[in-house]
Amino acid sequence: MMPVRSRTCDVEHQGVELAHLALGMDAAGRRDQLIVGAVVRQFGFDERGRVVNDVVSALGADNAHHGQQDGAVMVAGRAWAWRADNTVSVVNDVLAGVARFDVDVLGRVTGVTRDKKQHCGTKLVPLLL
Repeated sequence: MMPVRSRTCDVEHQGVELAHLALGMDAAGRRDQLIVGAVVRQFGFDERGRVVNDVVSALGADNAHHGQQDGAVMVAGRAWAWRADNTVSVVNDVLAGVARFDVDVLGRVTGVTRDKKQHCGTKLVPLLL
């Protein structure tokens, strides 16, 4: 998702550019993108404003300065699934695999099941229950 509003700047020291910085915000005013040099971090939200995706990608050399995301390679990422009571039920991590949470009626975690073999691979999408 392209940011609705963004702010960019270049960090320089003695005339040498050290990094290109950009911040993006969505229509709801939430920070949904952070770019530092060739690293892009993007956040996705559901209709209730909860974070459902957090993805870190590395841009190719041709795209790094302009924040273009064609050819970006995912480095790390997570997707969250939420219960109706705002309790996290599943976390799908590209590097660590899937964690499912058992909770009691008050929303307190009573157990965690991890499956390091099951993960989203290189494509991260929100989890649906």
